[in-house]
Amino acid sequence: MRTNADTVSSARTRAAAVIASALTVAALVAAARPAAAASGPTAPGAITVSNITMNTATVTWGASTGPLGIVGYQVYRQTSGGPFVLIATTDTGIKHYNATHLYGSTRYAFQIVALDSAPSSSAPTTSTPFTTLASTATGAPTPPSSSSVAAHPFSDRRIDVVWGGSTSTDVSGYLVFRDGVQIAQVDLPAGLRYSDNGLTPGSSYSYTIEALDSARTASPPTAGRAATTLAAGTAQIARGPYVSNVTANSAIVSWWTNTPTTGRVEYGTSTPSTFVDDPTNGYQHAVNLSGLVAGTTYHYTVGTSSVRSTVATFATAAPAGSSFSFAAIGDFGGASPGESQNAANIATAGTSFIQTVGDNIYPSAGAPDPDFSTTYSDFDARLFKQFGPALRGQSIFPANGNQEYYSNGAFWQTFPMPGTNHSWYSYDWGNAHISVLDSQRGYTAADPQYAWLQSDLAAHQSSTWRIVVIQDPAYSSTSAVSSSKPVQQNLVPLFQQGHVSLVLSGNSHNYERSNPLINGAPATGGITYIVTGGGGNGHNTFQIAAPAWSAQRDDVRYEYVKVTVSPQALTADAVDAATNTVFDSATIQASATKPGAPGAPTATLSGTTSAALTWSAPSATGSSPITGYTVTASPAGPSCHTSGATSCTVSNLTRGTTYTFKVSASNAAGSGPASPASNPVTPPTLIPTALRFVSGPSSVKIGATITLTGKLTRTDTSAGVQNQKVQLRARPANTTNAFTTVGTATSSATGSVTFTKVVVSRSTQYILRMVATATYAGSTSSGKTVTATPAVANNAHGR
Repeated sequence: MRTNADTVSSARTRAAAVIASALTVAALVAAARPAAAASGPTAPGAITVSNITMNTATVTWGASTGPLGIVGYQVYRQTSGGPFVLIATTDTGIKHYNATHLYGSTRYAFQIVALDSAPSSSAPTTSTPFTTLASTATGAPTPPSSSSVAAHPFSDRRIDVVWGGSTSTDVSGYLVFRDGVQIAQVDLPAGLRYSDNGLTPGSSYSYTIEALDSARTASPPTAGRAATTLAAGTAQIARGPYVSNVTANSAIVSWWTNTPTTGRVEYGTSTPSTFVDDPTNGYQHAVNLSGLVAGTTYHYTVGTSSVRSTVATFATAAPAGSSFSFAAIGDFGGASPGESQNAANIATAGTSFIQTVGDNIYPSAGAPDPDFSTTYSDFDARLFKQFGPALRGQSIFPANGNQEYYSNGAFWQTFPMPGTNHSWYSYDWGNAHISVLDSQRGYTAADPQYAWLQSDLAAHQSSTWRIVVIQDPAYSSTSAVSSSKPVQQNLVPLFQQGHVSLVLSGNSHNYERSNPLINGAPATGGITYIVTGGGGNGHNTFQIAAPAWSAQRDDVRYEYVKVTVSPQALTADAVDAATNTVFDSATIQASATKPGAPGAPTATLSGTTSAALTWSAPSATGSSPITGYTVTASPAGPSCHTSGATSCTVSNLTRGTTYTFKVSASNAAGSGPASPASNPVTPPTLIPTALRFVSGPSSVKIGATITLTGKLTRTDTSAGVQNQKVQLRARPANTTNAFTTVGTATSSATGSVTFTKVVVSRSTQYILRMVATATYAGSTSSGKTVTATPAVANNAHGR
C-alpha cells in the first residue's frame, strides 16, 4: 500500500488530468437540456452567489413565470471552465441551492433553468464565476469501506461499480480505478456509482475507490472488488419484469434486457402456457396481454429464447362484490433503509397492486435514466433494486409528483399508465373506483383535469367506494402552509359533491390521518384524508400543533398504508416499515348504495301481445346483493319483475303500438337507475278474421280425390281477405292426434281458398288455419270430417 504522501501527490496529478478531459460521471448522466419553448417558462432572475467557503456556497436566483406555472428549477454547475453539468433540481418554490462538496481554490459558475409541466424548459440564467477559498484540509480522508464496494457485470462490455460514502466530513468526490489505473472522477453530489463501458467480453477486472477532499487529497484505496464481463452476446434481464395498466381483461408486462433483443411473455392461470411475442429488437419491452379473466391470478415469465425470468404473478382487476387490498405509498424512491423495508413488507403483504401517491423516485440532478445501455441509473439504484420483488408479484399504478417532471419524460416512458393522458386517469377494482390526479397540472374550474374529475366521479356514483389519489394534500399539519390551499379551494368541493370516501396524498414526508371532514371540519359521513408521505425519503417533522381535524399523525416512522376494500367496509392500516406492524387504523362503513344501471335490454316479440326481454347485470351491484329487476315499457303500462333472473316477458301489450323497454336493478337500498332503452318492437295490428269451410264432400270412396274450399273474411266487414296463406291440416277422424299440414294455398280476392287432389285413404278430420302475419293474428276454422267408404270392386266374372 502506498504512503499517504504518495497518495496525495499521485491523486493531484490524476485529478488534474481528469478535470482537463472533463471525464466525470456527472457529465455522463447529465440530460441534454431541451430547447426553451416559446410559450414555456421565462428565464429565471439574476443569480447571486454568497457565503462562499472552501467547499460551500449559497446560490440564489429570481423566480421564473409561465402559463403552466413552474414545477422546479434545474441547477447546472461549471467547474474550472469545463462544461455546465446538471447536478440538482429544486422543488417549485425553492429558489436557492446550497452548493456543498466543492473543491478549494477552484473556479465555479452556475446556471439555472426553469421547468414547467409541459414539460418544457426556460433559457438558462448564468451566474458570474467565483472562486472558492483555499482548502484548510490536512491529512487524507477516510476511504469508503471496502465491503461497500460492489461490481456487477451488466453486459459483455459493461460493469457497474457502486460504493458507500466516506465517513470523513470533508469529501468532494471519488476516484475510480480499474486494475490500478484511474478511469473516472465522480464529483459530488453525483451518485456513488460508475458504469465502466467498452470492456472485453468474458474478462475479469478489479476496481478500487479513493475519496477526495476539498484539497484534492486522496484517501487510501479500498480493497479491490473483482467482476467478470459476460460472455460475448450474452443477454440477461436487467430490469423487471413488472406489470402496469391492469384492467379486468388486460395488462401490460414490461422488462428491459442488457442488449437489444426480441422477447416473449408466457402466461397462464396455473403455469405459463400462452405466449405473446414482442418482435421489436430493443432494450425496453412492453407487451399487452388481452382476453384475460377478471379477478384471476396469472403466472408469467418474460425473456428471450436464451434467458427467462423466474415465474412471477399478477392479478387482474377484481369484479364487483369481491374483497381485496392494495398498498398506497408516496415519497419513497430515495434508496433509504426505510424504502427497502417498505418494499419488502409490501412484497409479502398479500396486496393486489401498488398505488403510489407521487414522488416515486428522487433523481440525481433530475436525470434518473439518461441512457440505460451505458449508465446504471437512479431507476435501478433507487426503485427497481428495492421494489423489484414487490413489482414481480403486484401491478403498479403510479401517480405523478413533482419529481416525475424532473427527467424530461423518462418516468412515463418506463411505466405505461392507463388512458391516453399520463397525468390523470381512473380505474375500477372490485367495488372501488379510483381516480388518480396530477397536482402538477392545472385543476381550476377552467382546466381539463377539473372537468374530467367532475365527469369521472359523476359517472361512478353507483360504485360503493370512490377513492381519489393526489400528491398535494388537502390537509396536512406539517406546517402552517403544508395544506394545499388550491386543492382545498378547487377540488375538495368536487370530492364532496362526488361522495368521495377516501383521499390519499403525499408530499409531506410523514403520516397523517384526518377525521371524516366536510369543508375542513369533522363531520359524520365526511371524507377521510390520509397523507402517506413516509415512504422512505426522509421525514418532515410537524411544526404546528395537531388541528381539530387531525385524528392521528406520525413523523418518525417510515410507512405505507394498506387499504382493504369490501362491499361493506373500507379499512386503512398504516404499517410501520421497521416492524411491519400496524400503528394506526381506520374503518369506513359503506353507506347503503343502490345498484348501477343494467345493460340495455334486447326485446323480441313473443306472441302477438307480449315481448321477451334479456339484459346484462350492472357492473356495480351497490352495497348489497341484487334482489330483483323491474322492466317497464314506454309508453307506460306493462311491466315484468324477476327475483334476480336477467330475463322476463312483458305481456298485455297493445297491438299496433311501438314499445321500448328499460330495466332497473334493486337491492336492500332500493332501486337503482334505469338502463338505456331497448330496441323498439311493435305488436301486430289485429284485423279480426273468420275462416270456414264452404264446400267439400262429407264422404268419399277410398282412393278418390276430393276438393275442399274455404272462405277467409274479416268479421268486422264480412269482406274477403286476400293474399294470405291458409293451411289445410288433417288428422285421422275420431282421434286426438296432432293435426299435420297437408297443403298450403293463398286466399283469392274474394277470400276463397281451394285444396284439391287430396287422396283420402281413411276417414279424416280437416281444419283450415290462417298463418299469422304482422297485420293479422290468424284464425282457425271448425273441423270438417270426410268419411271414407270402401271402393266398389271391379269383378269381371259378375257381368
